[in-house]
Amino acid sequence: MLPIDTSAIDHTQKENNIRELQEKLRGLSYSDSSLPRPAVTGIRDDVTDEAIRIFQKNTGLEETGNADSATWKAIDKEHRIAVNRYSPAAALYPVPGDAFFSMPQPKHFVLLLQLLLDTLSGLTDTIPPTAMTGQFDEQTARALSAVQTLSGLPPTGVLDAAVWNAITALYNLETVKYLASPPIKPPSHKI
Repeated sequence: MLPIDTSAIDHTQKENNIRELQEKLRGLSYSDSSLPRPAVTGIRDDVTDEAIRIFQKNTGLEETGNADSATWKAIDKEHRIAVNRYSPAAALYPVPGDAFFSMPQPKHFVLLLQLLLDTLSGLTDTIPPTAMTGQFDEQTARALSAVQTLSGLPPTGVLDAAVWNAITALYNLETVKYLASPPIKPPSHKI
């Protein structure tokens, strides 16, 4: 059996760690102008060391310019906070799968459905208002039928994956239009 030279592996891992550190510091520099913006090279340089030192100063850590365990954890934590704060809003996927639609929907899901439908009723005249009852009632079925008609689906008033996808697509489309030019008619629901 041939011996394995781990020096190349160790060197590659070190470069990857430095690269990750530089990526996080660079990301943080966009929201903290006091941090220098290091290039992401995987090679430790003066800009990276300065960014570490300033980060340490700004967060009350000992200013060593080295990414010790406490510094690394603080950089990682601040980076995660920044990513969550400045990233686009995540999409809502409350439905676990197609089989979900063949079961009775729980009250909280029906309330969410009614909220979406009622919001759409305030953004387009073709969907009637929907009361927030938590019950899949006739008013909810009428609003679903209107969405189905608007989306080119048979107007059954029954919720399935195709109708859910139509509701979410219409909601996304109408919300973008609303943000570009708010309508006069507000949604009827009370929050």
